[in-house]
Amino acid sequence: MAPDSCRAPGALPAHRLQYRLPHSSAPRQTLIKGTRARQGYYRRADANLGLGKVRNALNDFRRAAKVNARDPDLRKKLEQCEREVKRLRFEEALATPVRA
Repeated sequence: MAPDSCRAPGALPAHRLQYRLPHSSAPRQTLIKGTRARQGYYRRADANLGLGKVRNALNDFRRAAKVNARDPDLRKKLEQCEREVKRLRFEEALATPVRA
């Protein structure tokens, strides 16, 4: 019997788990290393954008842009995300009560 048959369906084998979170008080902090940093940040940002977590997506798009500034798809998504954050800030400013 192969050792992979003992794991849960859909779970990654132990040798494929590359990035782990440190035991700290910052659970959102991730370790993305090496040449796949841009791809990791881009994918996480794209997922956050799809979930409506626009500010988290903007941070990850900016990190990905630092690694690879010339990617046209990345630039397009970054500009889209910046416009969305600007729109959200505008809506928040309109919703703030006026102080007399």
